[in-house]
Amino acid sequence: MKKLIVVLLLIFLFNLNANSYSKTGYKNFKEITFYNDGKLLVEMSQSEIDKGFKKVKRKFWGWQTHYFYLNEEASFIGEEIFSRSNRSSTPYEFDYHLKEMTLSERTRKATGSISIKTKGKMSKFDLNLDGELKGEIGSKDSTTVTEETKIKMQIMPNTKLTLRVAGEVYVSNGVACYYVLGITFKKGAWETIDISTLYYELVEENLI
Repeated sequence: MKKLIVVLLLIFLFNLNANSYSKTGYKNFKEITFYNDGKLLVEMSQSEIDKGFKKVKRKFWGWQTHYFYLNEEASFIGEEIFSRSNRSSTPYEFDYHLKEMTLSERTRKATGSISIKTKGKMSKFDLNLDGELKGEIGSKDSTTVTEETKIKMQIMPNTKLTLRVAGEVYVSNGVACYYVLGITFKKGAWETIDISTLYYELVEENLI
């Protein structure tokens, strides 16, 4: 019994570590590649963020924001749906049936004393920072789509086949300060990622 508990604990810790790390800072986006200039918050140094705060103009009451990037276009690679390899000397055929519900919505991140509140499946920045940003980066409604895909596949010898989510996004980020009577009440960095195009991508790799 003790051995079983230890094994389950090791599996849990492995899954926790595997899911907690992503070079983009988001578990749903493994890679984000900008078409032009662009940087994610996770790629910025603390000195870059501090310089952004110095550009925020003080006001008597409410939010004031400095943008690093505004609706920058980028492509992304998301989670893997499945991955199979064939290390034999003969082709391998199989049928795959995918049926899933995809919720596409704005993804948010906040640091410092800015927090995110979630209600149901929707998340928003606290103190109505969303309302402050709406005029610049636009609004985003959630959409639920049920996908059903039937695929007949053949994997050639020494080949790996991967089905993954990919698409295009718009990235906006910056820093913001919330002032009360001209005094900084809250401040932090924020980032939003809006999915504009979402599709399944089939990738074939040679194992030799």
